Amino acid sequence: MADATAAPRYDRPTIALHWTVAALVALLWALGQLTGTFDKPLGDLILSAHIVIGVLLVLVLAIRVAWRLTGGRRLAEPGSRLMRLLAVTVHYVLYILVAAALLLGLYVEWARGDSIFGLFALPAPTSLAPLGDNTREIRHQIIKLHGLVANWIVILAAMHAAAALFHQYVLRDGVLSRMLPRRARS
Repeated sequence: MADATAAPRYDRPTIALHWTVAALVALLWALGQLTGTFDKPLGDLILSAHIVIGVLLVLVLAIRVAWRLTGGRRLAEPGSRLMRLLAVTVHYVLYILVAAALLLGLYVEWARGDSIFGLFALPAPTSLAPLGDNTREIRHQIIKLHGLVANWIVILAAMHAAAALFHQYVLRDGVLSRMLPRRARS
């Protein structure tokens, strides 16, 4: 196996942003599965947490993209040309899906005007006139699309994780080690 200390590694901000996005996505997905399953006040608490964490993910994702475009360390993808193309494609599709889920979620909250932890309500338009009489149905379809996109993120992220484990334990090329936080030496 490649020596994790000698192999090229991503910089600390890139690693921290990667795992922060992964944790927030996982938490949002789990909360999303619980949204609407409980009565008040627990249901409102779960929805509020989902909304606030979603807004936090918007900020973290924006920082991650900005860091990647300006200062983040880029490492060459190992393997064949096809493997490199697949790796780059999966990364871009994950970015696009996460951004799409966030935009759909923000639209839903703008359209519904939910209360956040009972402290304040998001401003909701009194009318979505361009949508006509189908406002409620369109909102429902967007909520379903938001959930569908979130499910695809989880599926693709699981495939991404499986690929990293394949690289680590079958190909033994140290790809996973490049994105793991360094362990403290004793």
